[in-house]
Amino acid sequence: MQVGFVLSLIFAIIIAVFAIKNGNEVNIDFIVTTKQVSQAIVILVSTALGAIIVTILGLVRQVKLTMKIREQKSIIEKLRNNNMDKELEDNVGLTNDVVMDSEKADKGDKKNIEKDSYNENEKINN
Repeated sequence: MQVGFVLSLIFAIIIAVFAIKNGNEVNIDFIVTTKQVSQAIVILVSTALGAIIVTILGLVRQVKLTMKIREQKSIIEKLRNNNMDKELEDNVGLTNDVVMDSEKADKGDKKNIEKDSYNENEKINN
């Protein structure tokens, strides 16, 4: 940003020196009238109008880019939310599978415990 500012100042100084060197009177022909004006004023006004036009076009471009970035951020946020919802559903599914597996394991442990206690009772009785 600072480099651009310095270059703009250098360019402005060059234009100013050029305008001062060319300070002769010139006729400017408007559609309905003719005016005699210093060539330096014509150069400076033309340069200023050019800078204003470039600035306006740059601002329009910047606004369009900002709107596009905002739109893309919105799309990204929607995709993240959808992805989180899907991950949540997947995790809930996995959690349900784990709970079901642990319940089956608990039932299996109970059966094993019952078998072990039955086998011990058999040994004692024999």
